[in-house]
Amino acid sequence: MKIRFTLFLLVLLTTFTIHSKDKRQNVEVGVFVEDIYSIDYQNSKYQIVFWLWLNTEDGIFDFEKYLDLSNCADLNISSIDYDSIPEKRKYHSECKITATILNKFNVVNYPFDIQNINLRMEYTKYTDLEYYNLYFDDKSRLSPEFIQDWTVESSFAKPGIKNYDSNFGYLHSKDPLEFPGIDIQVNLKRDSWNLFFKSFLTLFVSVILASISLFYPNNCSEEKMALIVGSLFTTVGNKYVTDGFLPLTNFNLSDRLHLLTIILITIIAIYAIIEQRFKVRDNVKLDILSFSISFLSFTIGVAYFTYSAMQSN
Repeated sequence: MKIRFTLFLLVLLTTFTIHSKDKRQNVEVGVFVEDIYSIDYQNSKYQIVFWLWLNTEDGIFDFEKYLDLSNCADLNISSIDYDSIPEKRKYHSECKITATILNKFNVVNYPFDIQNINLRMEYTKYTDLEYYNLYFDDKSRLSPEFIQDWTVESSFAKPGIKNYDSNFGYLHSKDPLEFPGIDIQVNLKRDSWNLFFKSFLTLFVSVILASISLFYPNNCSEEKMALIVGSLFTTVGNKYVTDGFLPLTNFNLSDRLHLLTIILITIIAIYAIIEQRFKVRDNVKLDILSFSISFLSFTIGVAYFTYSAMQSN
């Protein structure tokens, strides 16, 4: 009798489990990234164009009503298309999205930085997690067809539930709201050395010119100081250019290289003034030694800071 009762409970439990599994509806989400562009370091945002589709079992998906892109500053939904086979409970919803997304960028190691493009899409229609099973379509494509100055190192997407630790003032429940969604991350890298020389070649020229001024005879103090001051202003001008597209909140590689250049040129200026003040005799060997020390110090400093930035990634 006990054996029969146990078997009966097992059959009942199995039936209930199968019924519970069958009760959950599958929601298939697919993404085709077309373009990522206008990566803005200073304002911490980027723009993206992608296609989004959902295959569901309970009707078409209203994108404008139920779709939410986290940290979205601007959103445009277009090219909406629907398809369905009602007798098979298959519904396809598709649209094109152009959006501006707020995204944190780490530019401490610029231009040897690797940037992470993050995108989270939430579907407020499927908040009943016991009733819906959200998963990502393997036919998706996350590597953009076009992205200027960057290449995709890796990308991945995964379903996830985010708890906002707030009920947003909902009158019927004080429990924090949870929303299911898809988290997408695209990791980007680029031709760092090409950008490095384009950004900082001016610093090398400035140091060379300032160091060459040491070969001027001491009776040409005006020409010597003019060359040094000109090199200093060239460095400051280059600093303003890089600060135009990099945020000022972090002390990055660009700041280190510019500070190194400014300090070195200032030391050369002080050395030139001391030569004039104490009427040091012209000495070619001393000039060659001073030139070698200044340029070698700059080269070692640049190599050290650059290597540290590369290793940080």
